[in-house]
Amino acid sequence: MSCAAHHSPNEASFEAYARTAGGRRLAAAFGRARQEGRAALVGYWMGGYPDVPTSEQALAALVRGGCDVLEVGVPFSDPVADGPVLQHAASKALERGATLRQVLEAAARVQAAAPSVPVVIMSYYNPLLQMGTDHFTAAVASAGLAGLIAPDLPLEEAEGLRCELEERGLAWVSLAAPTSGPRLARLARASDGFVYAVSRLGVTGARQDVAPQARELVEALRRTTPLPVAVGFGVAGPQQASAYRFADGVVVGSAFAALWERQGNDPPAALHGVEHLAFTIRRALEGP
Repeated sequence: MSCAAHHSPNEASFEAYARTAGGRRLAAAFGRARQEGRAALVGYWMGGYPDVPTSEQALAALVRGGCDVLEVGVPFSDPVADGPVLQHAASKALERGATLRQVLEAAARVQAAAPSVPVVIMSYYNPLLQMGTDHFTAAVASAGLAGLIAPDLPLEEAEGLRCELEERGLAWVSLAAPTSGPRLARLARASDGFVYAVSRLGVTGARQDVAPQARELVEALRRTTPLPVAVGFGVAGPQQASAYRFADGVVVGSAFAALWERQGNDPPAALHGVEHLAFTIRRALEGP
């Protein structure tokens, strides 16, 4: 089985380079941010954390705070790419019985309430395999979501799933790292909607410094694809987000979960805090 892995040349907008309906929605969100003179904000929340209903409220708070794209994580017992904050969030979600199907249902409700903010699922491969990739892609399409990020599935083993997604109009979003080397171009060509640039080696988690290799990675990706490039892993707050404005977007996750961990004993205040943090990061992406 094979599916498209290239982008049309000689087009002007991000959206023109996407291959699927989901990819076009993602690219259009980055394009709208670019038209406003800023980088896009991609907000991540672990589905089911601290419980399914509250995770849905937190995602709605990210929308109110101005996120352009949402990533909804699927809790998994062995989240190898996640740092301590998101590992803890996944563990809490699993303890409270969150399932992949519940996470998809919650994401669908958020997507229906905010259709202009495309939602992508970020899941390790095992939960998808357990559900069955055909059932999973059908459920994502039925939910009206935009696509999938699978951080532990190598591109070389992902073609079947990529094709299933594409046949249902869903985007496959590649992760590219500073160590991707010769694979960088293939990862970029396979991606749809945007490319996720991993700013540093290691796991997710807010850092106080700015990854020095991130700019070089973004520039290398831009030489291989006209799609927008978003930087993730290590964006702690407005200051770091502002420093990554050379990218087309930034991905923030651990900072939101860490805030909840500090304030979650007062859910209304914590939800307000998540919304406010998203708002301040988005403002920082507008520049001085």
